[in-house]
Amino acid sequence: MGRGHGAKPESTKELYIKVMADPTLTTDKAKIDALNGAIAPSTYWKWKDDKELQQRIKKKIVSNFSTAEATMREALINEGKKGNVPALKLYFEMMNEYVSRIEQNGDISINIKVEE
Repeated sequence: MGRGHGAKPESTKELYIKVMADPTLTTDKAKIDALNGAIAPSTYWKWKDDKELQQRIKKKIVSNFSTAEATMREALINEGKKGNVPALKLYFEMMNEYVSRIEQNGDISINIKVEE
């Protein structure tokens, strides 16, 4: 099946999706620069309005986040294995296996023993 005039190969769209999902590229200019001439700026703006491409970008962002989350969880576990107590506490809080219990009743008593 042939492509029509001006159609871009799927690999170019995949590059566009990758660039658009990159959290380090925060401006349109940075994204256009990262595309390095792979598409014309007019195509960039046209694709920003393409609902199907925007859905694919959202899917890529979710996928990237899931991968990053797994990496962060692994790093947290590794820190816990090293004996890092705050990392262990955070891990068990995330797993809902640790809940800090602080009881407060409003009464404060201070006892001071003075030796003579």
